[in-house]
Formats: sequence, structure tokens, C-alpha cells
Amino acid sequence: MTALVYFVAQSLDGFIAGPEGQLDWLQAYDRADDDHGYADFIAGIDGLVMGRATFEAVRAFGLWPYGERPCWVLSRSEPSSLGALPPGVQPTHQRPSLIAARWEAMGLRRVWLVGGGQTAALFMRCGLLDELIVATVPTWLGAGRALFAAGDFAPQRYTLRHSERHPSGIVVSTLVREAAAEAPPGEDAPPAGIDIDERLGRMRRDPLTQHDTEPIDL
Repeated sequence: MTALVYFVAQSLDGFIAGPEGQLDWLQAYDRADDDHGYADFIAGIDGLVMGRATFEAVRAFGLWPYGERPCWVLSRSEPSSLGALPPGVQPTHQRPSLIAARWEAMGLRRVWLVGGGQTAALFMRCGLLDELIVATVPTWLGAGRALFAAGDFAPQRYTLRHSERHPSGIVVSTLVREAAAEAPPGEDAPPAGIDIDERLGRMRRDPLTQHDTEPIDL
């Protein structure tokens, strides 16, 4: 079973970036002696998914930091518009349920949802976000790009599994989604007895939802 994990830093008022995608407010919390759990986290990740704006932001840092792990970039643009891609990176405009089914078929164990808030909202809306690891930074931004983009969501419950305060003042909290009795609206759960290949075939025949063609933000 593939677990989708949203590991992200947020401000005290719930923003993951400034209004224009700025991340410089995080630099004051960089510490050579404390990576806030990142090294242990990335060691257990075998796939990634992100929106196009997040992909562009990561690529702007220079060397692609994720090796050859398979990475899905949600974008409605032509793949050629992304230019030369790092190893393992594949653009897609498929809906979240189909992407998640592909992870299952590939045998991926843990996939990191790198960002941004709109991509996180797409997977949350579909009931596919299994774990949240949120690093709350003691900074108030006042405005910016939210942890989750606004939208209509079915209620989903998460249980706090662990919380740790780091010397930097950042508090890292891990929350795990409780098993839902019903699939959220818009994403029907596959009937019992349908295997992953049959589910993939059925979803390939389905038209893409409007959510798949929305611009993907940071």
C-alpha cells in the first residue's frame, strides 16, 4: 500500500510561501546541526509528486536534489514547455486517483507530496493524503500561499502521532489519517475484489475531471 506524505514547512498563520512564492523567510532557521528530520524522512521516500510551480522553484536551486526517484509533476502545459527534465521526472495532467493507482502498480511504499498548496488540496479532496508532517515555523507572514488551497472538502480526521520542538524553535508534527468509512465525494472507492490492473483500466476510460486541468500552484 502506497502512503502519500505531505512534508512541508508552514508559518504560524498557515502559509508555505510568500504571496509571490518567496521562501527567504525560512533561511533564518537553517542549522548545520539540525535538519529537522529531513535526512531520515527522505531516506524512506521512493517517489515524489509536486505542482509545476514547485518543480520550477526546486529546479531553480540548481542541482536536482532527489536523485533518480520517480517524480510526477502536475501540469496542464505541454511537456516540452518544461525543458530538459531531471532523471525520473514525468509531467502529467492525470487525476490524483489514477496517479495513485500507478504508484500502487509500481510498488512504491512512500511518496512525498512536495507542494504546493493547490496540489495538496487536490489529493486531500480525493481522500488520498495519508500523512502530514508539518514543520511550524515561529514566523507570522501575514499573507502568502496557503498550506492547502481553498476548496470544498469532505471532513477528514487525522491523529497526532508525534510532535517535537527543535532548537530552532520549529515544531514538527506528524499526523496520520484515520481510515475513512466512505470515500470522499468525487472519488468513488473501488468495489471489493477489483485488483489494481482492473482499476487502472477502468480509470483510463474515465474522462479527466476539471481538477486535472486547473493550473497547479506552488
